[in-house]
Amino acid sequence: MRTEPVRSSRLSEDPRARRSRERIARAAYDEVVRAGTTDLTVVRLAQVAGLSRQALYLHFADGDEVVAATALELVREDLRPRAYADLLPDRPETPESIRRLVDHVAAHRAFYAAFVRGAHRHLLADLVLEWFGFDGLERVRATLAPDLTPADVADFIRFYNAGIAALLADWLLDPVPTGPEAIAARIWKIYYRSANPPAP
Repeated sequence: MRTEPVRSSRLSEDPRARRSRERIARAAYDEVVRAGTTDLTVVRLAQVAGLSRQALYLHFADGDEVVAATALELVREDLRPRAYADLLPDRPETPESIRRLVDHVAAHRAFYAAFVRGAHRHLLADLVLEWFGFDGLERVRATLAPDLTPADVADFIRFYNAGIAALLADWLLDPVPTGPEAIAARIWKIYYRSANPPAP
């Protein structure tokens, strides 16, 4: 499934099209939070956004694409500029960048909980990657294993993202979750320990 919307370059530059996309994204966010599910129909999304189905189809192929694009835009708006210079594995304290990621997820907990309960759970790792970026994780990886090949680097990044996403998903679905500080510390502990294994 594509996470980028279907649109022409003419549409993407048109201020009216941008406003329509923002209305659709806001409607998708509000409806996911209200309904507790990402299983949204185009008819319902168009109704909530106050647009026709035809107008919605100018921007997105279906409801799944709207939800995925809304989540991606949420990450881009809230978590940029990226700050991963503090992800160096020489400090045991949880870095600010990991806390920012977890605080973002906590602030939008109802949205992300519905996201991981439904058909979009597999995209959570993509959202983590969007936050870190391949360039940021490449720098992190370089501190761990500078001799890895480019293919190994890609595998490392996917593995690391999937691990963070799995911890976040479990935390989101926990009926009695710990606070954001605790999950941020867990995420960092795994990374820090992998970079600094105890001496034999």
